[in-house]
Amino acid sequence: MGVSRHARTRTLAGRGIGTALMRTAEERTTAARACLFVRPRNEAVLAFYRRLGYAPPDGAAIDTAQELVGLAKELSLQP
Repeated sequence: MGVSRHARTRTLAGRGIGTALMRTAEERTTAARACLFVRPRNEAVLAFYRRLGYAPPDGAAIDTAQELVGLAKELSLQP
């Protein structure tokens, strides 16, 4: 996937822009799996990606002492 970073502002939060961006990237990729890294102390970011189906690989617990944690999602490939 080609999304390297995205951020939100309070004035635009809750409008579905981030969700639309991620869904579009997921639909357009040819990868079978999407992986990303987030700062584990940012609960809003974790909640956002969890709503989209991202989770730690193999069900691992999120260690908030780490600088970054990985999340992944299996993607259904469209013909």
